[in-house]
Amino acid sequence: MHREGLLQRDISKLVEVPQHYRLADIPRSIGWDSVQKMLDQVDRRTGVGRRDYAMLLLMITYGLRAREVAMLTLEDLDWKRDRLHVRERKAEHSTTYPLAVVAPVERALVANESTDMRRDRA
Repeated sequence: MHREGLLQRDISKLVEVPQHYRLADIPRSIGWDSVQKMLDQVDRRTGVGRRDYAMLLLMITYGLRAREVAMLTLEDLDWKRDRLHVRERKAEHSTTYPLAVVAPVERALVANESTDMRRDRA
């Protein structure tokens, strides 16, 4: 506007340009349709498939990271109190979640026909 003679003073330096961050358009999460499609791809007829399905459900339900799920042991499942204990490596403490929320995880684990899992439930 200054160049065209409409303004006596150049005010272009006073105008704030909105910042656009390179990663700003990346979605923060995937949609539920995509989540369901991913879960549908898991072959739950095999032990590995049931394990993978249970791991995905834990990540989806609780927002756990892959390394947190990979660190889980059977001792982290408190079947009597319906609790899941997730140990945090850096903070050296654990977070407890209600296990009843993930009944499909329990079914997937039990369906894996592991005698250790059945013994821990008793």
